[in-house]
Formats: sequence, structure tokens, C-alpha cells
Amino acid sequence: MLHRPRRQGLLAGLTALTLLASAACTADTPDPAGSTSSTGPTTTPGTGSTTGPGTPSPTPLTPGDPLPNLPAELTPGVSDDAVTDQTYRISLSVPRIPQTPGLTRWLVGQRDRTASTFRSDYGPAKSPTSAELNGDWRLIGASPQVVGVRLSRMELSGASTVDLDTFVWWDVAAGRRIPARGLVRGDAWSRLSAEVTRRLGERADPDDLKARLAEPEAPEGAGPAIAFLRDGRMWVGFEPGEVAPYSEGAVSVVLPRAVGDALLSEQGSAARDAAVKPTAVGRPTTSTTAPPTTPTPSTTARPVDCTVERCVALTYDDGPGAHTERLLSTLRSKGARATFFMLGEQASRYPEVVQSVKNAGMEIGSHSWGHEQLTAMTPGALRSDLSRTNQTLSQLTGTPVRLVRPPYGARTAQVDKVSGELGMAEVLWDVDTLDWKYRDPGRLPKDATSAVRPGSIVLMHDIHRSTVDGAPALIDALQKKGYTLVTVSELLGSTQAGKTYSRR
Repeated sequence: MLHRPRRQGLLAGLTALTLLASAACTADTPDPAGSTSSTGPTTTPGTGSTTGPGTPSPTPLTPGDPLPNLPAELTPGVSDDAVTDQTYRISLSVPRIPQTPGLTRWLVGQRDRTASTFRSDYGPAKSPTSAELNGDWRLIGASPQVVGVRLSRMELSGASTVDLDTFVWWDVAAGRRIPARGLVRGDAWSRLSAEVTRRLGERADPDDLKARLAEPEAPEGAGPAIAFLRDGRMWVGFEPGEVAPYSEGAVSVVLPRAVGDALLSEQGSAARDAAVKPTAVGRPTTSTTAPPTTPTPSTTARPVDCTVERCVALTYDDGPGAHTERLLSTLRSKGARATFFMLGEQASRYPEVVQSVKNAGMEIGSHSWGHEQLTAMTPGALRSDLSRTNQTLSQLTGTPVRLVRPPYGARTAQVDKVSGELGMAEVLWDVDTLDWKYRDPGRLPKDATSAVRPGSIVLMHDIHRSTVDGAPALIDALQKKGYTLVTVSELLGSTQAGKTYSRR
């Protein structure tokens, strides 16, 4: 019994493994019994599940993404190979790794197929709320023997947000991809299947699960993907709708280290080690850890009077994401503060980044759960969406959410009313950098500084690598003009719930 919706185009055409990372979450401490997880519209991952006789009870999981995000320096000479199409609102980036030309060709081909399918599905963009496709990558394993790359894509439309992740393991010496089955000993796949089946229990439809376990992973099929947590445990994940009702979201299992290790092939062990003890690709070293980073002091609160000073508020939407930490480093090093309007769905994927934003002295506001257009929601759905987002952000930061930015800036009297009842002021902007459109770090400082004036609120998106690349020059340019970069609340002084602000 197949649960996934009969949707053609991007999801069906790519057969991409949709692994919402909040479903892949697990505690960082070892869990002797292993873990299972799924993502649903209102359920905290790992809770409220039903287990059958003899099935290990799922352990509540820490919201977040436990899979590695290794520094690019482990692949010397790596560069971005990006496609930016303003006509169709597409920005997809994959790594070009000099040591693995075959992997680069595979990744570029996958990127181009993704872009082609999106163009066919949606056609040219006709408005700022037209569908948008953003894609980036992260390194999840690195060694002279094996490279692991995770391709993450986010499709935004007025009706929904879809997160697509594909995991690729590459044999450096052989110059070929390692499929999920290649990570497991030939005689152990049946044991892996049995472990996954036993641990999922009643969470999965037995017929669907059996069928998916017999298939290859994305993009060739809808079988499970395999990756490794930072502590070496094996993670096995399924696309939403493949083994459980689509409303349950992505479903994953984390196997205890001893169980997973016993199943691994030689290539699988190498992939695990590349995730846990990364070393430079094509350049063996004695180091067993990723290159250390020098911590940057937090930007602490300081008195600021925006009735006297030339204040400007930089704001970033749609995160947190893979580039947010780098943006934080830039802000802190330059003594600048900013406000981040976060999606609840992304916050649940990157809880550590949310906490980093908070600890750095930045401000956090709501941008809804999944970037759906709030004006199209019923009052009940609208309240549920914003409340769920606020709960997630408040749990991660320890502070209530007082600001909301409706996706696309779209608001109605109903949106104003519900926002006010939830204690939030609505924050729009008076300077739109159009960073989502141009994806050019070089023009960002010029475009922003030409339109900014004291009291401005500047709109940007920290999910775009180009925006983060352009942040140092933008901040330098504004500070050179005498602007003090502050949070929205510092700029406005005090706000009234239910009221809308676009500048001071």
C-alpha cells in the first residue's frame, strides 16, 4: 500500500530522497537501544509513537540535524559550481572537488536534471511569490579513501515548502559511487532490513517497508539512504510517504554503534570513519579531527539610542541554514547585530545554529513554519502554524517570540489579528536587496547602501551563499557611511503586538 501522494514532476521525477532532518534527529549521547523518528505536522519527533510487541520503544530525540557538516578545507581546491536562473528562480550549487572528477561530473549532472525538472514543472516566475528552488551542499565525510556529500534543496511555493536531500558516497580510488548496499556487507543486508523493520514496528506499513528495502536509494529508487552520525552510529532514512502515511513525514532509524558496525562492509567502515574522523581528501595526514576554528567573541548588548544614532536593521529570512554560522562570524567580527526571521521547520533542522544566533546577541523572529502564504490559510491553520513555530523557537532560545515577518510580506486583517493575539508585531522592510534574484555578492553592498537611510530595515536571506559572501563588504560599506547596525527591536525601541512596521 503506497502512501505517497501521486505528485508528478519534481518529487516523482527526481525520486529524490526527502529527508527532513528533524526526522533524522537523535541525541548526541550514545543510545544503547537505538532510536526511531518521524516528522509529522504537529508531533514532536520521537514522541507519541505506538510500538508493537517486542518493538523497542522509540527514545525521545533531540530536535535537530546530527549529521556532520565538515569544513570544505578537507577537500583542497574545492569550489562551487552553481546554476543561477533568475527567470525560473533557481539557485543550485554543487561542489567541484579536484581530487574526484567523477564525483563532480555526477553531482553536476544531478544538479542539471533537478533544474530542468523544476523548469518543466513550474515555468518562468511571474511574481515574487512564484515557486523558488534553492540548493546547496555540505561535506558529510572526507578521507583519502571516501568522500561523502549531502545535497540539500528547498523548494518554496505559496502552498508549501519541500526539503529534498540526497546522500552520495564516493570511492576515491575506484572513481565510482558507493550505493547504500555497498556500505553494508553482502550477507548483512537482510540483517539490516530486519533491524530496521523491528525498530520501526507499527510506525511503518510492513508491505511498503519490505518493498522499499529491496530498492536502491535516490535518485535511482526510493530505498533507504545511509549516513553516519558524528559519534559513528548508522542512520537509515526513508522518504515521506514511502513506508508510512505522508503526514508522518520522513522516517528514520538510528542503530546502536555495535549493531551498525557489525553490518558494515570495508567501504562502509571507511565511510563511517570519514564522517567521525575526517582527514583531507587526496592528502593523507596524521590529524584525526577537522581543522579547528578560532572562536569569535559574542556581540554583546550595548546601549544604543536610535533617536540619535544613524541606525539600520539588517534582517535575514528563511534560515537557519548551512551558511548562517559563517554569517554570524562576520557579524560578530565587525561588531554588527542583525535580526533573523526563522522558519520553524529550518529551526528544527538546525537547533545548534538557532542557539548560536541567540548566544551571539542577535534577535530571532518568526517567519512561519514552512513559508506557506499565511493569507491563504484558515484562521485555525494560521494560528496553528504560527504557534508551532513560536513554540519551537522559544524552546530553543528560552525567550518568547515577539516579532513575525509573514512570508512574501503578505498580510491581511486576519493575519494582523492572529499575530497580535499571539503577542507579535509584524515586521516588513523598506529596502529589498533582491539578493534572492541576483545572487551576486558584488552588487549587494551597492544595491543596499544606495537605498538605505537612517531607520531602514533591510531584507536579505541567509540561505543564499552569495548573500553571506557579500556580507563583509555590505557591513563595511554601511559602517563607513556612519550607520550603526542594530536589531529590529533596538531600531524601533518598542513595538505593539498586531501592528506592522517597515522602518523606524
